[in-house]
Amino acid sequence: MSNRKKVEYSGLELRIDIKPENKNWNFVRNSKNASDEILIMDHTFPWWLRVPLLILSCGLIYFIFIFDTGESNNVSIFETCLYIIAFLACLYPTVMAIDPTKEQFILDRKNGIITFPERFPISWLGKTITILFSDVKLGFGFRGTAHFLTGLRLAILYPNGQNRTVVGMEVADTFAFLVWYMDRNRPLPPGELFDPYRQKDFERRKAEGFPPPLYPSSIPTPEATPEQQKEREKYWKD
Repeated sequence: MSNRKKVEYSGLELRIDIKPENKNWNFVRNSKNASDEILIMDHTFPWWLRVPLLILSCGLIYFIFIFDTGESNNVSIFETCLYIIAFLACLYPTVMAIDPTKEQFILDRKNGIITFPERFPISWLGKTITILFSDVKLGFGFRGTAHFLTGLRLAILYPNGQNRTVVGMEVADTFAFLVWYMDRNRPLPPGELFDPYRQKDFERRKAEGFPPPLYPSSIPTPEATPEQQKEREKYWKD
């Protein structure tokens, strides 16, 4: 068991090996605030799914309570266990439907820190975890979103080395995007989302003397224009 945990929670090296594709950026699809300094992703369970889920789960619970009431005095232990299991199975989606917490991931590129929610049910208390991105450990999880199992996904490992929060749908793309965006010494990642901030980000890095990248990359991370690229390469090249 200990060897299994050691492999599973060892974490991935923070590096860029592929160019993240815009079409696969499910991780940032619900961004409420995106700039050259901060990116806030809201993965909160949407209300348009909460309502039908709540109606369905409450309906099933009601059905469980009224089912076979005519023979309620003759219910066997086995049937009672089935009712309890069915009730608990219906209770979970009910809790998810009324979950008041916001599942937000905050990438603070300016200060190099990342904030993400605690796991359910601690998340109900509004608890979050904030750590330096350079100290973060990324691994693999098996949830597509906060509520549905859909396969292998990239995950942030908690400091205790066991629990994890799923942060993206496509493992390779999400990983490359995270590292690229959080390297404040590189240009912003490709995509229209950051186009309004590229000039500002370039001027900031220029004023700082174009410091070298924080994390390695096996692919080019070009500037927005050839002129900017030429000026940056006086200090460092990919």
